[in-house]
Amino acid sequence: MKEVFGHNMTFLDSHSLNSNFNLDWGNKLLLGLDEAFFQKEEITEKIKYLSTANKNKIEAKGKEKVEIDFFGKFLMCSNKEDSFIKLDAESIRFWVIKVPTLEFEDVNFLEKLITEIPAFLDFILKRKFASERKTRMWFTPQQIYTPALKKLIDNNRNHVEKEIAHLLYNIIEKFNLEEIHFSIMDLFAALNKTRVKTDLTQLRKLLNNSWNLEKKTTVLNTKSLQF
Repeated sequence: MKEVFGHNMTFLDSHSLNSNFNLDWGNKLLLGLDEAFFQKEEITEKIKYLSTANKNKIEAKGKEKVEIDFFGKFLMCSNKEDSFIKLDAESIRFWVIKVPTLEFEDVNFLEKLITEIPAFLDFILKRKFASERKTRMWFTPQQIYTPALKKLIDNNRNHVEKEIAHLLYNIIEKFNLEEIHFSIMDLFAALNKTRVKTDLTQLRKLLNNSWNLEKKTTVLNTKSLQF
């Protein structure tokens, strides 16, 4: 059983994913990344692409590319739970979970896992699916939503978004509001009083595309709020 897993699993690092040569991992079933930490968006995009791709191109030094069927699944482990990869609010390809800390250390844990492989494979072959396929990633975004995923996405918001959220939360708490109405110029002026600088074009794009806020042309009986 160890030999079967050995032929179908390998471990990668960011250099492996960034390299043009992928003969060592391009045809594997399980792709493990320990202490994963990816700051380059092109690596994130590559993982996102391969997670739904059914073909992959294998390339080795001095050899032509060869297209093969691809069934690879990425398994990423990291202690940087809020920053190991860049994700946005629209990400639907990642199931992020926080694994509980072991209550005690078992020095024979790996050996015990190896002995469980035959039983685990038997379970996988005989089990029934707990859910129906809903999307190309099988699960819907709601099904794979976790607090760990939210924490990762929130931390990846850019500094302008974070400052806007901080300003609005402060106003809501100060005036005990259920909702808040503001003009883009008021928000722009408030941001300029902080160390975070932006321009109106970027601000409008953020509010429209990232926050999906609607523009109201007429607001009656409002009063100015002091930022």
